[in-house]
This record gives sequence, C-alpha cells and structure tokens, in this order.
Amino acid sequence: MRLILESKFQSLLLNWYSKNARILPWRSKPSLYKTVVSEFMLQQTQVKTMLPYFERWMRLFPSFEALSEANESNVLTAWAGLGYYARAKCLHECARGFVKNPVNSYRQWLNCKGIGDYTAAAIASIAFDEAVAVVDGNVIRVLCRLLSITESFKTKEVALKIIRPIANQFLSKTNPGKYNEALMELGAIVCTKQKPRCEVCPVKSCCKSYQKDTVHLCPHFFQVKRTCCTMQRYWIRDTHAFLLEPSTVGKVFRNTLQGLLELPIMTPQRMSVVGLGKLIFTGKRSIGPKDFIEQIYSPQKQVNSQSLMSLPEFSNCVRVPFDQRQRLACTGPHKRWISKLLQ
Repeated sequence: MRLILESKFQSLLLNWYSKNARILPWRSKPSLYKTVVSEFMLQQTQVKTMLPYFERWMRLFPSFEALSEANESNVLTAWAGLGYYARAKCLHECARGFVKNPVNSYRQWLNCKGIGDYTAAAIASIAFDEAVAVVDGNVIRVLCRLLSITESFKTKEVALKIIRPIANQFLSKTNPGKYNEALMELGAIVCTKQKPRCEVCPVKSCCKSYQKDTVHLCPHFFQVKRTCCTMQRYWIRDTHAFLLEPSTVGKVFRNTLQGLLELPIMTPQRMSVVGLGKLIFTGKRSIGPKDFIEQIYSPQKQVNSQSLMSLPEFSNCVRVPFDQRQRLACTGPHKRWISKLLQ
C-alpha cells in the first residue's frame, strides 16, 4: 500500500512542479556554483529576502574561483543584511577548498565546513542527481501532513530523525533532484506553515491529514521559551566620522556575528570618559531564541572620534568616515539604525 502511495505522490508532485515551478535565478542556466550559493543563502532566510542578495553576489563573485580570491571583509559586506554571518564565512572557505579539491558527492559535501545533511543532500541531488533526500522544515511539514503524523516533537532535530527515513522512502530514485526541489517548493508556496492552500494542493488526494481534517495539527512542536535582554550602546560621532566596534553579541550564539561591526556597547569605563547623554534611539532584533532591546545613547560630553580611539576604553573601536559607511561589514540591524541616526 505504501509503495502505491509513494508512486502516486511522486507522479502528482513532479507533474505539478513541471508546470508551476517559480522562475528563480539559480534555476535559469543552473550550475553547481549557483546551487551552492543559493542553498547557503536560503538557510534561515526566505526566498523573497535573499533574491537581491543572490543577484548582487553573482555579479561580485561569479564563480568559485572569484569567491576564493576575495578577502573576507568584502565577502561579509556583500552578505550584510542576510544574518547568520557564519554562513558567509563557511561559503567563502568552501569556495577556497573547492578550487583546490572539487567535490561531487553527498558524502564529500558533508565533510565541507558549514554544510550539514540538508545542504549536502540538496547540492548532491540537484547538481549531480544523486539519490539522497533533503529534509528541512518544509519537507518535515509536508510529510507530516501527508501521513497525518500528529505526535509532538521536542526539537527540530528529533523531527529530523523521525522524518528522514520516511523522506528517503518517498524519494524518486529516477529524478531525485527535481523531486527534492518540487517537495521544497510545495512546502514553500502551497503547504505553508500558516494558512496552507489545501484547495489547490496537487497531492491532496494522497494527504491523510487533509482527509482527516488534521492539517492544522501537523507538525506539532513544543514551544521554545524566548528570553529578552536589554543592552545600552553609544552613538559616538563628530563632524567627520563615527565609532563602531567588533560585535560581541554573537559570541554566545556560536560566533554568528564574528568579524562584523556594531555600535559600541556602553560600559562603566566608557561612561566615565564620555558620560551618559540622551536616549536617542531604541532598536529591536532577535538572534536565535533571544530577543534584544538595544537602547542607543549620545555622549554627554562633546567628543572627537579619532582622539577617543587613543584611550584604552575605546582602543578596540573602528573610526568610520561618513562616505565609507556603505562598504562596512556591519550587522544588518545596526546598518539600518546608523542610516536613521545619520538622518
């Protein structure tokens, strides 16, 4: 019975995808490099958000060779705004490794830094047609609904262990790349997390949760408790430049922001030098399960950004002339906030 379901599901899914696949830049004249870059960018990022970044990236770094020769600062600047900056560093390192030793299989890609099971499977199946299933949030959702799996998953990792064998059973062995793309596409635009479009779903005749009216129950995850932290920072500028410093926030999140610049954090030592002025801006952002409220103050005393850097309290800061701010390897939220502050 399962074999019949698998065959019917594959046929309906691939037929739908052949007629409804979105036109995306990495699908036009596809290449291994385009596939690798798109998969790195799509980790933790929606397609509509990453599209302009992808197109600009391909202009700046059109090949593995071009990316391998770029310096890290330029790579991070091109990535700024996409978040999870460790991905950019891993992609950069991956390009350098690939130029020296090209890889072409799932197992080989899995050994590359920054590439996990999902990304390795996506690259191997799409670029080399290797029969290995991709399992991401979209795939978990589609297959849980297809089979009406209503049990509660404590974490995404637990869900992956349960769904991965099922995903491999349903995988089309004759057309794995297109099948994987089709399955992810279905989850992205039809079998969505909120308000799934069951009425137009091409596989609803196979879907047990649709038949049982349990779509809203699948999949179910225990809620992760979020925490909130308030931080104080300085907006220190004069008539020519302003100060930034290397991010320290990302250190507690696997160095996600390592190598990027942000507004200086307020410390007692710095306050003793420049004082506490007015609260001029409050920004909000999230990193993983933690929310940050960042209060930005002006100095109480008139300062010169260049002379401040000679003091030990500000020795790790970077002086940024106004006309160079667009070339900064700066975190996305702080880049936006700086633009507002300069206005």
